[in-house]
Amino acid sequence: MPIHEFLTRHVYYPLLRKGYSREVGKLIVFLLSAIFHEYWASVPLRLFAAWAFFAMMIQAPIMIIESKIDKV
Repeated sequence: MPIHEFLTRHVYYPLLRKGYSREVGKLIVFLLSAIFHEYWASVPLRLFAAWAFFAMMIQAPIMIIESKIDKV
């Protein structure tokens, strides 16, 4: 929850105020969240799994497609 609240307050809402769409804001917050989570998990464990990060990134296009389907 701390990552979610931080990114919502300091990234998502400012992007909306600057005129970006909600989808763009969600995508940017998602990408930043993925980077932070991967970093905070890999440093203490001394393990970087690039495949896990890229597997998480596949969810971004799925999120966009899902938002388009919800509008239909």
